[in-house]
Amino acid sequence: MPQKIEAIERFRDNGVGAEASLSEIISNLKIAERIELFPDNRVVMLDVRFGELRHACDEREWGQIKQHLEHSGVSTRRAKWWEFHLR
Repeated sequence: MPQKIEAIERFRDNGVGAEASLSEIISNLKIAERIELFPDNRVVMLDVRFGELRHACDEREWGQIKQHLEHSGVSTRRAKWWEFHLR
């Protein structure tokens, strides 16, 4: 993973990205340039060199990805109101 990457919790999921399995998401974390989490829908989205990957998690998977991010040293923060357009 790039140095000091953080996961951003956003409010609205725009539905962009290729569907991927949870294992694909986890294996691509190390090359992600951006990690976005959408808690309302339990969607994780990665911006990787070749596009965007997304996975809609069930409740168990959501806990797994959050725990994996924490154990990998990835901090999570809520997006500020003015960051809605930053991508």
